Order: sequence, then C-alpha cells, then structure tokens
Amino acid sequence: MEVVVPHRAELSSDISDLLKCPSSEGPKVRDSDSYVSLASPTIRFPIENGIGRAFVSHDVSRNDVTVDMRRFYNANPFPNYEEMETTGSLIEKSLARGFW
Repeated sequence: MEVVVPHRAELSSDISDLLKCPSSEGPKVRDSDSYVSLASPTIRFPIENGIGRAFVSHDVSRNDVTVDMRRFYNANPFPNYEEMETTGSLIEKSLARGFW
C-alpha cells in the first residue's frame, strides 16, 4: 500500500529564533557549522547531517536523574520493544490520527 504524504510548508533554514540553549536557557544563533549560545559563546552545538545536536555534557552525580532512569528502564523494558516501527507504519498511524 502506497502512502501519500500531503505537501507541507517549507521550513526556514534558520530557526535560531525558536531555539534556546539547554545550558544557559538563553538564545542560540547559527554559525557556519553549529549553533552557538549567545550567553556563553564557548558552548557550541554542532550540526551533523543537517541535524542540530543539543546535548550538554555534564558530570554524573548521585542526584542525577539519568542514572535512576537508566536503572528503571533496564529493569522494566517496554513490552514488545523488539517490534520496531517502520517509516511506513509511523506515517500510516499519523495519517489515521489526523497529524497531517
């Protein structure tokens, strides 16, 4: 079955005005190969294959929720996780639920 995706509006190549730095919570601006935090220009977020990376490395502490979340999901994996979605099945679900 062929799924036809309706035309969507083109996105602007510069979305800086929509982005916030996850570290400073201030604005980010686009540089040639990354987004740069205006509040702290040494914080840069690379753009890889057209995708802006927004990960901020941090020291893991005893109070870090990441460790607790990893422990929880390792002990309680999602049911049927091995049944991965395909691009086609995700598009079909979104069309059926009115997301397009």
